[in-house]
Amino acid sequence: MLCKRARRLRRDETEAERKLWGRLRARQMEDAKFRRQHLIGCFITDFCCPEHGLVIELDGGQHAMQEKSDRARSALLAKQGYRVLRFWDHEVMENIEVVLEQIARALRVPHPDPLPGRAREEGNARKRKKGEGKPVSDERGFTLLEVVVALAILSGTLVSLLVLHHRNLVLFQRATSLTQATFLAQEYLAGLTQGDKVSGLANAEGTFPGQENSPYRWQQEVEPASADGLLRIRLKVLWGEERQGEFVEFISYVAENP
Repeated sequence: MLCKRARRLRRDETEAERKLWGRLRARQMEDAKFRRQHLIGCFITDFCCPEHGLVIELDGGQHAMQEKSDRARSALLAKQGYRVLRFWDHEVMENIEVVLEQIARALRVPHPDPLPGRAREEGNARKRKKGEGKPVSDERGFTLLEVVVALAILSGTLVSLLVLHHRNLVLFQRATSLTQATFLAQEYLAGLTQGDKVSGLANAEGTFPGQENSPYRWQQEVEPASADGLLRIRLKVLWGEERQGEFVEFISYVAENP
């Protein structure tokens, strides 16, 4: 996100930024390499020279209302080992030579507390001046904290995926059980109308024919319906453990003397 914003800021630079960049680029100033819209932590600086620990910020008129936040930003950059020079846009447009002189003076003064990485940059700069070969790479691997944070994020994502998978599996198993229970209930109720089974109906429970070893069992309650000559059958199909299992209930009406 910050990288995209930095690229956009380079593309949409102000007139003052364009004018100053024309005088800083390609090591024109004290052989110092400047970068524009350079990322430092969560900040995008206007111009930055990492090897000298120098940040240059250009402020337009709207920054007059942001003096407090600018001071806080400069303090945070200072904690990371950077000095900050601030100029108004109109100073660059009207007195750029004065601005350049202040920048050159800051480059000539050594940083009071350079960071280890910056010390290497400064050494590389001196080697480039003397023609002693290519600069030493300042790339580094991941820190232990970064590895721990990445593992924590990965673990959290994996746990979420496992929980979601388990939840979907439970829902699928429940839907399968309901479908099977419905099929058994329909088959059972259809068989009650055959022969003389209706006349002998009573409250009872048992297992379904051919399902003796399955987890499904039935319970039925039989009582006269409000209409004459009808019996109401409340059939409950149960599965799982006896006290913590699940069940589905069906109600059917049959003629007492078909």
